[in-house]
Amino acid sequence: MEVFAIDTSNCKPLFSCSFGFWFFRKKLEVFSDFIMWKDTKVKIEDITNIRWGIDKVRGGIFPRYVYRVAFSDSIRDYEINTKEKNFYLMLVEKVCKPLFVSVVKNICYIIKNEGKYFLTDKVSVSDDGICFVDKDFLCNISEKFYLWDNINWYVNDGILFFCNKDKNSELLEGFSLLWLYNVLVLDTALSVMKEKNCKFSETYKYF
Repeated sequence: MEVFAIDTSNCKPLFSCSFGFWFFRKKLEVFSDFIMWKDTKVKIEDITNIRWGIDKVRGGIFPRYVYRVAFSDSIRDYEINTKEKNFYLMLVEKVCKPLFVSVVKNICYIIKNEGKYFLTDKVSVSDDGICFVDKDFLCNISEKFYLWDNINWYVNDGILFFCNKDKNSELLEGFSLLWLYNVLVLDTALSVMKEKNCKFSETYKYF
């Protein structure tokens, strides 16, 4: 990431919008290989995390929804929250999809070159399967590894669940698509891996 120090007057953004209120208003522009967030230039290839979704706000007679889009690089998070559905859908199409492809490529690159990608400090995925790290109250650490062929996964109510095929679909873990970075990427890549019968690290070829 770098502070804006170039002239973008001759560069035509692929997408441009502003949001927020009054002097708190922010401007977002998407170019072919970078994003302008106010006066900050962020290279798309440097963005390593993304998440988006619909947050149902509890309380009151009628349900209220907040549409959320967030992404980050190694330095900071960038988040847009809106109550306007059409604006949110436009953000998903014009902002999330290009960033999504870049994040998928980054995850696949890490798996191919380092052997595994850490979704969290307790969960990692590889071409072979997924590994969960447990820590008990005595701080004893244990790892449980499952081959992709030995587990099922599905999404329900915004949560990506993993189940053990060998133990009557025993629930192993669940992750929020909205609140945890790259869970949506993981779910989509797993679907492609299953459909195309390819390695996880090769799924980027199909986006």
